[in-house]
Amino acid sequence: MACIDNITKSLFLGWIMDIREAKKIGEECYNELKDARALKRKIYDIRRNIEYDYLLAEELRNAGIMSTDIVSVALMEFSKRILNNAELVKDEFKEKEGLKYTVIDVGYKKIIRGYCENCKDLGDGIVTLSSVNGVLIFSGKLIYAEVFSGSINKAIDEILKNIMRKL
Repeated sequence: MACIDNITKSLFLGWIMDIREAKKIGEECYNELKDARALKRKIYDIRRNIEYDYLLAEELRNAGIMSTDIVSVALMEFSKRILNNAELVKDEFKEKEGLKYTVIDVGYKKIIRGYCENCKDLGDGIVTLSSVNGVLIFSGKLIYAEVFSGSINKAIDEILKNIMRKL
């Protein structure tokens, strides 16, 4: 299922507020999983007709519903939520050298949330951003930084420098 990888990417893009791309991926996945709507109805009917929760797995197996069917229903629902929530957020992300990011100003500090789409897995780590009095936390392809002084451009340059060291 290519939809699993795409939904993961959509989640990352939503985190940095690239809503247009996240919504596009959500629509593609939702359309790809249209067949899961009938399965969802069937699961709800079975759930409604059992007396105890522990009987659900057996009844689903008896009806021919496998775990992959349940995953496809879950992915369909998740893509539907992405579509519904996409309307609530403004599209305010920026991009520099393969790093997509958004900056949130909370007064005394600026928070940078980013996603390095072209990077391989960065692993997990914490790095001090000395030039801007901040900290960088990364996990996989996700980046989170807090900056207490200096310019955002200087912080992004230092973040990119640290990412390049990891690659």
